Amino acid sequence: MPLYQPLNEPQMTAYFGQLFPDRPGLRLETVKRSYPGMSRETWWITLAWDAAGGTAQEKFVVRLDPPGGCMSDSPLKDESEVYRLLHGTAVPVPRLIVHEDRPEWLLEGREFTVREWIEGEIEPACLRDDSEAGRAARIAIVKEQMDKLAAIHALDWRAMGFGHFLTVPSDPENCGREDVVRHLDMLDRHAQEPLPGLREIGRWLLENPPPAPARIVLRKENNGIGEEIWRDGRIVGMCDWEGASLGDPALDLAVAMGTTARYWGEEEALAYYNSVAPHPVTMEAVAWYRRFWGYKGACALHSALRNYNDHRDRRVQLLTLGCLYPVIVQANLSAAAAFGRA
Repeated sequence: MPLYQPLNEPQMTAYFGQLFPDRPGLRLETVKRSYPGMSRETWWITLAWDAAGGTAQEKFVVRLDPPGGCMSDSPLKDESEVYRLLHGTAVPVPRLIVHEDRPEWLLEGREFTVREWIEGEIEPACLRDDSEAGRAARIAIVKEQMDKLAAIHALDWRAMGFGHFLTVPSDPENCGREDVVRHLDMLDRHAQEPLPGLREIGRWLLENPPPAPARIVLRKENNGIGEEIWRDGRIVGMCDWEGASLGDPALDLAVAMGTTARYWGEEEALAYYNSVAPHPVTMEAVAWYRRFWGYKGACALHSALRNYNDHRDRRVQLLTLGCLYPVIVQANLSAAAAFGRA
């Protein structure tokens, strides 16, 4: 199996042809894979077809699971449903065009989605500008991220139907514990070795939960610089919803601290979030979820190693990250004892 399986271009040409039957001479002009695409494959496709006076073009994004499946255990159809439900809300997302699961169109047995292309950038230029104007622009970028997280957390996820396909925590007080239990279960099902350090970390997290949030919210999880589409200092597309979940909003803030808030300051970013969000989040909860985020990544990446060992997905990244990241996490956190001393 090649490290990067090419997209079946003849099949995709035929697929888009039946999707857009009114576009004569339709063809794939460009096909490019987003790198690294660890959780899911993302392909950028430009279609071209014959039009009056020349050639017309349109870009699309095609997304599908790697050959071994998504390392988060989240079905692609759930991510598609997130896009469908969020489109038209205060949370900007690309429009889902289709979730394809008909057997005759599967790509090597895999479902896929097609969504609209949104022009923009994943790293605003001001992040590399150290002038006074650049520093002011960076603060505005952090505020924009906090505004969008607050918009997600303000949604009535129950009325919108997210509880029909995402796991609903039993109550706010148990959000953190239940997050940990799900990942201990992932280790039980997929781990390739005992990993006593990770299990000890999980036990500490269970015994030392964060303060309960005011309410359960919809969470994006993967968020911040590298995960969103920006244009003119605004987020115009929030992408990568494979980790969408219901739980404590502090998890989203914990992720944002490492991706976006560092361009201003954690205390300042959290204070701003609390000024615009429906319910405040404490730094204590954010600190707990930063630890959990490292633990979660170690569980997911080691579980992905199973796909490599079972020859379902032979990307070398799974081998290196699956072996090294859990060791790095355990070293950085010094297993359970370090949590108690932190």
